[in-house]
Amino acid sequence: MLIYLRPGLIILPVLLLLATVFSACLGSRGFRPKYEFSAAYERRPQFWLEYHPYPPEQRTDSHPRVRAIPQNEGWTDLRMKRELAQFGQAGFAALLLHVKPEIMASEHFAERLQKFHALSSSLAPGMGIALVLSPGVEGLRLSVQNTMQFVERLGFLRLPASLKVQGEPILFFGGHIELIEDYQGTKRQASLPEFLHNVQNRACTVSVAGPPSEKQPEDLAWRRKKGEFFASQLQEAFQSKARIIYIKSWNNYAEDNFMEPNSLDQDLMMQILELAQKALP
Repeated sequence: MLIYLRPGLIILPVLLLLATVFSACLGSRGFRPKYEFSAAYERRPQFWLEYHPYPPEQRTDSHPRVRAIPQNEGWTDLRMKRELAQFGQAGFAALLLHVKPEIMASEHFAERLQKFHALSSSLAPGMGIALVLSPGVEGLRLSVQNTMQFVERLGFLRLPASLKVQGEPILFFGGHIELIEDYQGTKRQASLPEFLHNVQNRACTVSVAGPPSEKQPEDLAWRRKKGEFFASQLQEAFQSKARIIYIKSWNNYAEDNFMEPNSLDQDLMMQILELAQKALP
């Protein structure tokens, strides 16, 4: 059957079909955001990543509500394998596991950490792993002596993929901890904020989301700017020729800093990181 159309008639079904196809392309892995990066490195920098085995929950006043894709149900073998494969593909040099002291003290965590190290050797070879003691509340006091004795007794610094700084495995302490400096052994610990701010380490911290504004204090989508904020932070790190680029974070939902695939912008942040790395030698 032949259908004759008058000149100038808009064929709505065809336009709708084209719009559907275009939308599907935008949502696919083939889409790349239009960002440009430039870097003048002679030697490639190291990318370090903040990671939470047990991600802090998103604040109730932050919107829209976001979840990981796929949604995580604990620090399971399946999740470890999936995330380690992503870390290995992204070329992270170090993964900093942020845990609360009470979680680190549990037997279950010790077993999970050993499993994580064992899997990393094949899924993310060459990536160093370090623990960061990060309390959920301010004002916590910790004895460095007792903490280091506990960590050494459980063998956490002897695990195969332990990150080494100046040839020694290291334990980091996060912010909001008052340390009682009573440790007399080999220095294998450091304050993470002090380490990152030490000019000799040439580290630059890169956030995924910008700070809240007065106009839109809790609008998460606005603060992420469709990846523009993250991209600009990476470019600033390149311009400063940072030796260590510390990314906050893989999955810190409490601070609205997350780059893992999620229900808000899917894997956009991973795509931006991939584009940025292509500008490096």
